[in-house]
Amino acid sequence: MKKNNPGVIIRNVAITLLCVVIGIVAAMQYRAIVSKEGSDQSTLNQIADLRATILNLNATLETVEMEKDELQDRLNRIEQSSHDELLKALQTELDNVKLFAGLTEVKGRGVYVQINVGTRTNTGSLQNRLLLLINELRASGAQAISINGKRIVAMSEIRVVDGNYISVHAEQLVAPYEIYAIGDPSDLLNGITMNGNGLVHQINDLTDTSCIWRAAEDIVIPACEESVINTDRLESK
Repeated sequence: MKKNNPGVIIRNVAITLLCVVIGIVAAMQYRAIVSKEGSDQSTLNQIADLRATILNLNATLETVEMEKDELQDRLNRIEQSSHDELLKALQTELDNVKLFAGLTEVKGRGVYVQINVGTRTNTGSLQNRLLLLINELRASGAQAISINGKRIVAMSEIRVVDGNYISVHAEQLVAPYEIYAIGDPSDLLNGITMNGNGLVHQINDLTDTSCIWRAAEDIVIPACEESVINTDRLESK
């Protein structure tokens, strides 16, 4: 039997140990690289988030600065205005508020809808369609609406009384019901007709009820009675 050379054995053991050490070092370096890459990615994500936050803050700051400049400009104009000019500006603002609240008679282009009813008309169903029709006109851009001369505002109520008749602002309406709405005629007509499936067609389909509609010029809608707009229970915060 051939004996093993001690020098060879020692050399083989040394090579083995060296391979093990190299493997351990390589594994440690690999882990360090992976850890560094993960750390770098996390850092990059944090930097991106911070940049986005800074951009948002800058945009908000610019908006606030613009609002501040606008308010300062208005303040400067007020301070530089004469007494008469200040009163005129306040009157203009008051007129705009009254116009928005429906307390001013208005005129313009829009649509006209007439609803005729018979003895077999279901008043409750008609009231429901009327409410939907008013909402559709508003959604289609109507800036002023009236029913039988009654201006419809945010606090208006359309009700069925005793199942027999419809009232607006606690006053009985007498058929035919005539609705005027000021706005872009094309938009309003598209909103209430919906290519043959709109609310005017639904009203037409009610028993013993008929409805006609058209674009209209020179519509005049009266102001709403101030008694309709109740604010006695409201308090400024």
